[in-house]
Amino acid sequence: MSRRTWRISGVVAGVVAVLIFVWSWLYRYNDLDGAVAGLADDHFFYLVRGWQLLYGEWPDRDFVDPGAPLTFVVAALVQLVGGRGTWSEIVFCVTALSVATTLTFWSARRASGSTVIAVLAALFQAVLLARYYNYPKVLIYAAALPALWAYVDAPSMRKLAWLAGLSVTALLFRHDHGLFVGLAVVATILVQTHVGWLTRAKHLAAYVVVTVACAAPYLGW
Repeated sequence: MSRRTWRISGVVAGVVAVLIFVWSWLYRYNDLDGAVAGLADDHFFYLVRGWQLLYGEWPDRDFVDPGAPLTFVVAALVQLVGGRGTWSEIVFCVTALSVATTLTFWSARRASGSTVIAVLAALFQAVLLARYYNYPKVLIYAAALPALWAYVDAPSMRKLAWLAGLSVTALLFRHDHGLFVGLAVVATILVQTHVGWLTRAKHLAAYVVVTVACAAPYLGW
């Protein structure tokens, strides 16, 4: 493929990605998640705890944290930035789900080499109609795949630090997300064949140390 053709292909993919994001956003925004002010009743399990943070309460100290503290923090920040009520939460969740759909398009396009297949993959994810409050279940893994791919292309400590940060972020959204992303990172480090075992051991140790350091404040709390 010539450089000119490669650039045109990249521009086309960028335009398609923008169109997918816009379509996904409008599609999910106009198909509200539930009858309670546009949200499903289960959504308030997370949203109300975010409101409690705004009144000075803390997870574990003042209310039960089932292992999803960052979900509550994000809910509180959305209320501060977007205004009190459910509309700001709806806009945020729709945007997060649409970003995930767009990331799925990019990953599928790179894996298949086909824009058509990538579009179908993104559409399939969108029409699954994940609940608004389940945006971490989609966004975390859609973001993890490109990060893992970037590390495989050119392993470096900087990219490992990004993966460690992503792992801790996943952990704080829900503990099992952190476990799954962490296992994926460890497996990716160990199965590389273009670097020696000593390098793999160093990268694994660095990943563990940075991850534990990032998670230490929460674990200590």
